[in-house]
Amino acid sequence: MKGIDRMVDPWMSFPAAATQRYVHGDWGTSNVLVEPESTTTVVAVVDFEDSHVGDPAEDFKWQVLAGPESPDYAAMRIGYRIAGRTLGPKAGERLALAGAELCLDVLRWEVPGDRVVAFRDRCLQTLDELLSGRLPEPP
Repeated sequence: MKGIDRMVDPWMSFPAAATQRYVHGDWGTSNVLVEPESTTTVVAVVDFEDSHVGDPAEDFKWQVLAGPESPDYAAMRIGYRIAGRTLGPKAGERLALAGAELCLDVLRWEVPGDRVVAFRDRCLQTLDELLSGRLPEPP
């Protein structure tokens, strides 16, 4: 991560990037490798093909899709706070937008077999939660 920070930091002084950050774009359990004995100790982050300059709320989209009350989202939120990070103004709304965008994207996927029902139901439930005003608690 330090090497990536060093490469990206000069770009962050551009006026267009004043409210943006370098985001992974696909921050989920399959792309974060942790110590087996201590699942809060990150060993490596992989798969940077979706990385870009954007809203840091985007890196929470998979956890928001799991539901605003999900343990996955709570763990990421707490980890972000421990790292001393903040999402800044209107974070709840931006998190909801990132999660809703992913839900709509996933609903278009062609998922085989029984998994399609689980994916569809989770996405619809999350969209319902977000639209009813249950915004994710920001880190």
